[in-house]
Amino acid sequence: MQGWIVFAAVMVATVGPMTWAAELQGVISISSGAHHACALTSAGGVKCWGRNTNGQLGTGDTADRSTASDVWGLATGVVAISAGARHTCAVMATGNVKCWGSDGFRDTYVAVDVLGKSNVRSVTAGDNYTCALMTSSTVACWGAVTNGALGVQTRSGELAANYTGSALSGVTALQASSVKDLRYTCALVGGGVKCWGDNFYGQLGRPEIPFVSDLPVDVLETSGFPLSQVTSIAAANYFACAVLSSGAVKCWGQNYFLEGLPYGIRIQPSVIA
Repeated sequence: MQGWIVFAAVMVATVGPMTWAAELQGVISISSGAHHACALTSAGGVKCWGRNTNGQLGTGDTADRSTASDVWGLATGVVAISAGARHTCAVMATGNVKCWGSDGFRDTYVAVDVLGKSNVRSVTAGDNYTCALMTSSTVACWGAVTNGALGVQTRSGELAANYTGSALSGVTALQASSVKDLRYTCALVGGGVKCWGDNFYGQLGRPEIPFVSDLPVDVLETSGFPLSQVTSIAAANYFACAVLSSGAVKCWGQNYFLEGLPYGIRIQPSVIA
């Protein structure tokens, strides 16, 4: 089953004929953005393909690729990757972070160091912003301050290089939506889920929040109690899901494409049938 999941992700990000299967041998993880995808190889290198309007493929130019192409300067040393809406980031074995593509203000066509970021365990790239899970189990976010994307209360339109995000602690997983112009992030904290950013489609799991939450809020059950016993999370375009310790899956947010729930917007977590 896992092989089919990877295959499906590869197909979604393709912009031309799939003539490059051999190039993707030795892949240990894959990340799909809005219109591009990247693979982390067992050698610690990164290959990307798809749309490249903002340099999100890291190939030194803006030409789209229908074949998996090497990211310049990242043949080895990478331990984790995340593809966002218009950019991509990689965590190095040193704990530092490199990113390429758009930050909302400028484009970078090759991987560059993110200043001031070290001791990073993983990253999640959204639309013009990035959040990192630190080895201290805290969160750091940076990029364009829009619609609560960074989990801090500050002015929109700024470019924040060193915000400490939501000041969360005890975080074990972090997921941002990679869709363009929709910015929200969820964190797994102590078996519960906290989310912040856009809530236009109920993706924060809080019906009383009309549009945006600048700070993290608990995702609530219909009972009004925080969602609990969560083991993993995923933030999709307009909805989010959680896997529970029982093996059940609960999702919340927009459901216009029938993701296992009745048609419409599900503000609070509902069990997938």
